Amino acid sequence: MGKKNCIVAQSGGPTVAINASLAGVVKGVKDSQIFDTIYGSVNGILGILNNNMINLSEIVANEETLNRLKHTPFIYLKTHPFFFLGPLPLQTSYRGRIT
Repeated sequence: MGKKNCIVAQSGGPTVAINASLAGVVKGVKDSQIFDTIYGSVNGILGILNNNMINLSEIVANEETLNRLKHTPFIYLKTHPFFFLGPLPLQTSYRGRIT
């Protein structure tokens, strides 16, 4: 069977919650043993559209790193809230970009 990859993308939210949820996704994917690699999309959907992803399987390789991710004081993957406004192209929210 071919390799299976997983991509996680996030948008908005408080830092503690978003990093903890990312850690939970990474742990769940690793524990499932279904996927070979988990990629994190940098800046949410923009990372997927622009092929800007990081290999979380390599970065979060052990339990210690996973636990540190939960308490990282910045949004690890960066996020950018986008809203779809009917037939118009994606528009940025009032909050602007997080860099």
